[in-house]
Amino acid sequence: MYLTIRLTLTVFVYIVLYLISKLTLQPEATILVYHSVSDNKSPYSISPERFKRQFKYLFDNYSIISLDEIVSFVKGEKNVPKKSVCITFDDGFESVYKVAYPLFKENKCPFTVFLTTGFCGGILPLPPYEKLLNWEQVKEMSENNVTIGVHTVNHLDLTNLDIKEVEKEILESKKEIERKTGKKVKYLAYPFDRWNWNIVNLVSKLDFEGAVNGVKGHPIKLGANRFILRRVNVESSDSFLMFKLKLTRADYWFESLKNEIKRL
Repeated sequence: MYLTIRLTLTVFVYIVLYLISKLTLQPEATILVYHSVSDNKSPYSISPERFKRQFKYLFDNYSIISLDEIVSFVKGEKNVPKKSVCITFDDGFESVYKVAYPLFKENKCPFTVFLTTGFCGGILPLPPYEKLLNWEQVKEMSENNVTIGVHTVNHLDLTNLDIKEVEKEILESKKEIERKTGKKVKYLAYPFDRWNWNIVNLVSKLDFEGAVNGVKGHPIKLGANRFILRRVNVESSDSFLMFKLKLTRADYWFESLKNEIKRL
């Protein structure tokens, strides 16, 4: 009887706390990060079927906005719709061109691809060991509402490099994309989500508008640091429920509640 009462109270408290946490008058947006869209069993891959279901949910229930709009919002230049989501892909896998790109193009939705330029058209030597976009595909997407950003040349942990090497990895990638697409590159994603303040300060001085990182990020709010914009990682193991919870950031509450129930 005691445990039943305690469990009921625990669930009630978590629900109340979560609802209070969502009572904000401040606009906010969520940035999602994907990698591969394929049937590869890697944790970095999400099946085409699952991705299409998630995209439909986002399209039906959210405003899908660009990184430009996110940065303008953070800088206080414009507002964002109440339920806004920005979609990004790291590494630049060819499966994004084959599966995701047609969906976004058909529905006139923006998204961003962060490209590891040193392996374009080849295999990235990291999981899920898939082929990357070639330059023709990159250029085509850049002309059709897709933002191409920097994910460095070799996808190295920048915190292990000398700051001059960091600058070289970033700038060589930036210049290559600009040369191939004919468009200015404004955004960077830190490989492996690894950065420090020396790197952030460097990026802020290299003619970028913003940079992203994070696998368990909070919603982006007005005044956020645009050079460490937090993202939410969509994982292959996520159920559809967990995907929806991540969009509201209720996944933290959900996991905490599950752990508390197990403890009781």
